[in-house]
Amino acid sequence: MMCGCWAHVSCRADVHVTVTRSGDLELIATATGSRYRCGPLMTTMWIVLRQHNWCPDSAAGPLAQAWRADSGMVRRCLDACLTNLLAADLVDLRP
Repeated sequence: MMCGCWAHVSCRADVHVTVTRSGDLELIATATGSRYRCGPLMTTMWIVLRQHNWCPDSAAGPLAQAWRADSGMVRRCLDACLTNLLAADLVDLRP
């Protein structure tokens, strides 16, 4: 399945994922030292994106159903999530 502009996104190999005492997801790119802490919504999006091979088109439906939200709105949230992860050097765009 093609996933629009995110068709070739993947998690960087050097990203280490931990859960903090408060239950947040903390992502650390060991090569750059970049850190990113995810609250509950971002953590959910991270997990569902990973489950759906980083394809926001595939991930939007299950999240929209679980959240009882509009799938278009969820898809835009996933795009924003991926944009933030890319800016933090936690995901890469493959050629």
